Amino acid sequence: MENRYNKIKKNIFLVLVLVIINLGNSISAPTTSIPILYYPIGAKINAMGNTYNSLGFDIFSASLNPAVVGIIDRKNMGFTTAFLYESTVLSFLGYILPTLDYGNFAFNILYLNSFAAKETDEYNRFTGKDFSYINLITNFGWGKEFIVRKFYVGGNIKFLLETIDTYNRSFVTTSLGVVYRFSQSIDLAANIGNIFNLKMINTEDILPININIGIGIKPFEKLSLGLDISKSMFKNNLLDKYSFGINWSPYKMVSIRAGKNDTETSFGFGVNLRSMSIDYAAVLQEYLGISHRISLDFKFGKTLDELWAERIKSLPATEELEIIEAKLQTEEEKRKHFQSLFNEAVKNYTTGNYKQALNNLNKAKEIHPEATDIDIYIDRISIITPLYSTIEPTDKVSNLLIRGISYFINGDNVSAVKVISYASSLAPNDTQILRLLTKIEEKTGVRAEKVESAAGATIVDKLHSESLIAFRKRDYARAIKLCEEILLLEPEDVLAYKRLGSAFYALGQKEKAFYMWQQALRLDPKDEKLKSMLENMKK
Repeated sequence: MENRYNKIKKNIFLVLVLVIINLGNSISAPTTSIPILYYPIGAKINAMGNTYNSLGFDIFSASLNPAVVGIIDRKNMGFTTAFLYESTVLSFLGYILPTLDYGNFAFNILYLNSFAAKETDEYNRFTGKDFSYINLITNFGWGKEFIVRKFYVGGNIKFLLETIDTYNRSFVTTSLGVVYRFSQSIDLAANIGNIFNLKMINTEDILPININIGIGIKPFEKLSLGLDISKSMFKNNLLDKYSFGINWSPYKMVSIRAGKNDTETSFGFGVNLRSMSIDYAAVLQEYLGISHRISLDFKFGKTLDELWAERIKSLPATEELEIIEAKLQTEEEKRKHFQSLFNEAVKNYTTGNYKQALNNLNKAKEIHPEATDIDIYIDRISIITPLYSTIEPTDKVSNLLIRGISYFINGDNVSAVKVISYASSLAPNDTQILRLLTKIEEKTGVRAEKVESAAGATIVDKLHSESLIAFRKRDYARAIKLCEEILLLEPEDVLAYKRLGSAFYALGQKEKAFYMWQQALRLDPKDEKLKSMLENMKK
């Protein structure tokens, strides 16, 4: 292990030395900038201001930051066409092939054609001849995951051909990239372009080294923000470019995007259809006007996790252990990854995303097959997903369902049946809720109470009525129990908190009474009478 570590350090040192030498050459020699080498291709990233390092972990950004190649876990094809400014068309076709043992490989072709340009002489007079400007880039890339779900490294080699009328020039150039995922909500990525480049024709021009850094954050479940900055080594200014982007996904299948960089303003949207996504971007350039981009991203085949699982099942126990250790490296890293997947699953099901929760739990189970406790969660979520793969918290009933299902998954069967039964009473024509309630009753053995209420009254109305009767009869224990049932169904019911406070006060439990009245005042801060009473209790 130590020899391997020393070998890695030696290789990194050699790469750094070569980068420094090449950097010195690029500063001392004439440089030429070819923008198409650095321009993000996919409509998704175009719509977000070209923030490919912070938000662009897809096949189109992989040509700029090759570490992204290592993140893709299924076979992936991507196609883009862009209708740029006057008589200019850009097209891209790419493919990524993941492998279990050697990392992931990428190949793509980028073609830019600006045609029907008018040739003029030295006096700016039209000569009667049209000409075209063509860029053709062929890219071979490689990327690999070095720390599970955390750290990715990649490199690529590009062959560039540029033609303007009868003038040609071509280069071979290379890039390196890294991606580090600090957490579920913070990503940091960087890449260095043109580290080594070779001229294929006799010219003094060379391609300048280009450094790009991006940070992406996810402050909320459905919102992502990204910031990219870049610096070209042949310019004296501190920064050359900046890009800011935003992605909002109000629904699972739809994303809305906008962005701004130093030269363009952009917006667009994306539609995700299982293994395929379609993206559109409109880019507004200050001098050249508006252009339109469309991208198609298609993933197919088995994921790397599924391939690992298949391989492990076919191996003897000793080889299986060696492969797991090679992939997850240490037991501590394995434990952290397991915990990360479990925490993400909890977050999924408490927000109504049951299909994703089940997916994350199954992945966690593959890592720790001996963790039998997780089987209970998998079993219970498997009951939910045939009826509800996701629930959007859009109204009172949907919020009750999410809360009731969370009680069920966590093992609080009585609370689950009560909350889902209440949701059903509010939506009596929704047969799917009744089917869910029946399944949970069968699984848990807990039956929902049949509540007879006056016309137009709900279960909560009935409980309020019963708690008032109990309070007037001085049956404070029953009044407390009934108010707690109300809060199980309606956690922000002010009257239930007030009556709980009164019942505790009548029993001489003044601290509990004070706390309940505080909760009531938090929900209804305009209640001056309650506020005055609490002030008096503090004295």
